[in-house]
Amino acid sequence: MSAIETKRITRSVIGRGWPILLESVLFNINTFLDIVMVGSLGAYAVSAVGITDQPLLIVNFILMSMTTVIMTKISVLKGQNDAKQIKVYLVNLIVLAVCIAFIFTLIGQIYAKEIMLLMGAQPDIADISASFFRFVMAGICIRAVSSAITAGLRGIGETKTSMAIILISNASNILFNYLFIFGHFGFPRMGVDGAGLATCLSFVVGFILCMVRLFFVKKGSLLDFEFREIFCLRYGLMKEIFSTSLPLIWERVSVRLGVLITAKFTISIGTLAYAAHTIIGNLTGFSIFLGMALSTTISTFVGECVGRNDYALAKKYINATVKIGIAASSLFTVAFFFFAKPLAQIYTTEPAVIENCIIVLGLTAFVLPFQCTANVLFGAFRGLGDFKSPAKITAIGIAVIRPILTFVLVSVFHFNLLGAWIAINADELFRFAVVLVKYYKYHFENKKLPEQAKPVAAG
Repeated sequence: MSAIETKRITRSVIGRGWPILLESVLFNINTFLDIVMVGSLGAYAVSAVGITDQPLLIVNFILMSMTTVIMTKISVLKGQNDAKQIKVYLVNLIVLAVCIAFIFTLIGQIYAKEIMLLMGAQPDIADISASFFRFVMAGICIRAVSSAITAGLRGIGETKTSMAIILISNASNILFNYLFIFGHFGFPRMGVDGAGLATCLSFVVGFILCMVRLFFVKKGSLLDFEFREIFCLRYGLMKEIFSTSLPLIWERVSVRLGVLITAKFTISIGTLAYAAHTIIGNLTGFSIFLGMALSTTISTFVGECVGRNDYALAKKYINATVKIGIAASSLFTVAFFFFAKPLAQIYTTEPAVIENCIIVLGLTAFVLPFQCTANVLFGAFRGLGDFKSPAKITAIGIAVIRPILTFVLVSVFHFNLLGAWIAINADELFRFAVVLVKYYKYHFENKKLPEQAKPVAAG
């Protein structure tokens, strides 16, 4: 690959990837501000809202899995320059997502309090949690539409448009929080319910922006809709989307399960150790944002190359993205190894917590480039139409190896917090090694368009 081509590919990856990265960072900033604003009402309010996280995650797992599938499918169709099929896929995803979201909405509205009690809510906050949950669930259907459309936009490479929609939607959430939680400018003071209403209204804002983009902006693009084009439902296609999403759903469930089990063992070490664990997780999360952004980016580029039947170019994009990931994550390695103490001091002044952070960050820092590379390669395989391999590798690593090693190192050998993070890093290295071997065994030469990448008949 010539220097000019390398530079072009690198610029393309960065140009498409930075909005996805910024989108993730801004989403987490929005979540942080959300908690701060609710937290001003008192500890009961934070608990009431926090207890809704788990049931909402179930809905998010399903929606995110389906949108990931459709993003890669649409990127393949973009490579084939098949605007008609892109619209068919997107419409069927939207209908499927809305149907699933509607079922969850009904369950959430009818059994909100029972769900909160099942999640462990104390009687004094169960009603408050249930009311908040109902407000959020009321907007899930339109959020499903927005999620599908923004995934489609990423699939055709419009990551800046997707970022802008989510940025404005998140900003509106903070504004609505200010108006409805505290009752400013004549709006009713609703407390925790106001936070739920604000979230629901922010979904509406995102939905409106998505509709404007689809029907009124960028005429002639691959996602330029006419009203008549929404009537293209295919039951078989919806079934395909859902079945293809199942490995991704399982992957996300296994990640959640592994993280929860690891946290359980870490909590048993003690309060200070768990505080350090939380801080370290928060800091390393920034590196994870990078890896996930590059993973999404490479999925779309590889999908396009598959659509063109140009696997050699796909390999060039993958190799370039791996190099970008290693270079960028190495900055975190330097920061965490040499500046662990001042970074930990941002969160706490407790000497024991800071000391734990310094030791563990020093160890974890060197694993970050491997973690980022693994995420890029997982994204590459999804772009190639292989959703099962990343799911299997992730499930074995996070849901099996990580908990077992954590138990052995923490409960048997009493390595405490260091033991927990040795287990976490061992899992990261395991996933890196397995996916790297799989990548090198993959033959890009003389590949043909896989069956799952071929478009269905427009009918």
